[in-house]
Amino acid sequence: CTMTIAALATTTMVNTSYAKTDTESHNHSSLGTENKNVLDINSSSHNIKPSQNKSYPSVILPNNNRHQIFNTTQGHYDAVSFIYIPIDGGYMSGSGVVVGENEILTNKHVVNGAKGNPRNISVHPSA
Repeated sequence: CTMTIAALATTTMVNTSYAKTDTESHNHSSLGTENKNVLDINSSSHNIKPSQNKSYPSVILPNNNRHQIFNTTQGHYDAVSFIYIPIDGGYMSGSGVVVGENEILTNKHVVNGAKGNPRNISVHPSA
């Protein structure tokens, strides 16, 4: 599989023909649908869960009413990608947007984390 990653704030296109791609994230189950581009609200309500409640106030998001989406391969969630790059003693992560078949648009600093080696980039559905 050949994947092209375009980085924002640069004109360089990175062809990651050796990049690893996953069609399913390891912690998400894949539910088959006939039309992946349409989110069926009636059947997907089990897929949306409230975010973890915290006992302390948040300065950044004081009214945190976000919900975690567990199956990110359905509906409009599959256009967003999670990019994982292992680095010395840890990892770097970022997000990307699917712009075409085997093409991901992301920021330059995410691509720079691969240090010129596209084998270091791992792309998963949704972020």
